[in-house]
Amino acid sequence: SVEIHFETAVIATGSSPLVTFEQSRLKNILTSNEFFELETLPKSVAVFGSTKVGLQLGQSLSYLGVDTVVFGQKKLWQFTDESVLLVAHQLLSSRFKLYVDTYVTSMEDDGEKGYTIYYVDGKGYENYLHMESIVAATARIPNVGGMNLQKIGVKLQPNGFIRINKDTLQTSVPNIFAAGDVCRDTFLSSVAFSDGKYAGRNAANYPVLSNKPSQVKVNLVYTDPVLAIVGNSLEEMRKYAKMTGDTFVTTEVRLSQGHYRGLREDGGILNLYTSVSSHRILGAEICAYRGDKIANFLALAMENNYTVERLSEYNFANLSAESAIGIAAQNTVDKLKKSNKFRVRQ
Repeated sequence: SVEIHFETAVIATGSSPLVTFEQSRLKNILTSNEFFELETLPKSVAVFGSTKVGLQLGQSLSYLGVDTVVFGQKKLWQFTDESVLLVAHQLLSSRFKLYVDTYVTSMEDDGEKGYTIYYVDGKGYENYLHMESIVAATARIPNVGGMNLQKIGVKLQPNGFIRINKDTLQTSVPNIFAAGDVCRDTFLSSVAFSDGKYAGRNAANYPVLSNKPSQVKVNLVYTDPVLAIVGNSLEEMRKYAKMTGDTFVTTEVRLSQGHYRGLREDGGILNLYTSVSSHRILGAEICAYRGDKIANFLALAMENNYTVERLSEYNFANLSAESAIGIAAQNTVDKLKKSNKFRVRQ
């Protein structure tokens, strides 16, 4: 063994796919990590998990011609808005086999032939599939096992991620920092890179610390169409309203008009959650073609405290995905007027 003495440290051990007990009983089951080490693609794959990784991997394999089925939970990814969840399920399941209303009753290992999966569908009928490979992508867990972090006072969140100060990346032990997937569940490389930059800087300069610039949270799933949550989800908005006493309005825009029809990418949805007191957008859930562009523009507008009035007047270019924000903003302004809570804001 090697013993290392240090004054400061950064924990950036990442996360790993979770393999459930039922899945662990099968021989040669793959995780989303190991799958990318294969030299050739299997002919058929069952992906377990309607998570970010599960959806992206499942759709990619389907588009590459692999017979793919994605088994998911009742929800899709981290969506909490039923309207957005329904649209996402309709659009994604029209592009590849996505089963989120099923119950897997049994999985059998058929040796070199593959695996047989028995499941009950949404109508109550029992079915079975024979698939060459199974990929576990139900969830990802932080790589903290065996590190004995609790013994030195590093506190963990209930879900196992390291608890950090979001400004300084410090853990509960001041001279130990954490970055990336080991302390967050967004699983975005851009977030991990930014975390690592500031955690490393603060560890090197400790005890002199600099705060990581605050940024509106953007979480993305690069499926077709793109899934996104900007700022607060609907569930988080409900908690916000309960804690602060502020009320909010929900504005739903179905992206099936004008330029979306022209692009032949109609059918998406954008739901905005706007504060009644400030007229500022505090969150959004999105399922749309070029949804990442909508999400990033919306996040920047939220960081600059744009009101829905300001966004409704913004000159969005025709045929741009971002123009959906202008439509949603104008609809929100109209809704606030009708609720008799409209006040002119600069």
